[in-house]
Amino acid sequence: MNIFEKIRLISEYAPLLTYLQQLADADEMTDKVSVAADAAEWIATKTELEWDDEVVSLVADILRSDEGAALIEWIVEKMKDGPAE
Repeated sequence: MNIFEKIRLISEYAPLLTYLQQLADADEMTDKVSVAADAAEWIATKTELEWDDEVVSLVADILRSDEGAALIEWIVEKMKDGPAE
């Protein structure tokens, strides 16, 4: 990969830095989930497959719902508690 290809690759994926900054700035779990879902949808558009865009979009819609947010918060709490004994 030559220098120009590397520069093109970096500029093409620069929006990920914006998503990472938004994720770091988000205070609420629902905001973090929304940013992560947006980033996942953007990443899915980078492939030539169409079905991954559809799957990610459907999962993102679920996670953005109240129920999805509750699921994510439950998972985070379980991870904080550590492994079950």
